[in-house]
Amino acid sequence: MSMGGCIALQTAILFPLSVLSIFVVSSLPLTEPPDVGEGRQEIYDYWAEGGLCFYGSHLSL
Repeated sequence: MSMGGCIALQTAILFPLSVLSIFVVSSLPLTEPPDVGEGRQEIYDYWAEGGLCFYGSHLSL
């Protein structure tokens, strides 16, 4: 797993006068609040229950 985004964010927090800006895409935090994890699980369960794949089509088992 890449740590670049986390390092960039921590650097900006610790040294705000030295960092003009950062551009971070899909950076994951070191820890995730419990309600966020529960929300992800809820979405996964919903998709799994409906048999949906990523493109919205139904899985044929």
